[in-house]
Amino acid sequence: MDLETLKKSPEEDPIFEIIDKEEAVKAQTPELKRLPSHLKYVFLEEDGTKPVIINNSLSLQEEEQLIEILKANKEAIGWSISDLKGISP
Repeated sequence: MDLETLKKSPEEDPIFEIIDKEEAVKAQTPELKRLPSHLKYVFLEEDGTKPVIINNSLSLQEEEQLIEILKANKEAIGWSISDLKGISP
């Protein structure tokens, strides 16, 4: 094999996986389990994704403040291993 043969790129188109956005959202939505009475789920996204568990006895003001802080820092929360920055699954 000579150098010119190695320099030529393959003529075939690269193969890409087509990802359906709806399927991706379904994959990201975990099955919610029943919680003890002192805990409850809240969602950081309007579409019901990004669930977090908080204390059920928080006042409305405390809950709103906590949700705002969680939304502002949601990139630090790992809903799955692939969501965590710096960790290769």
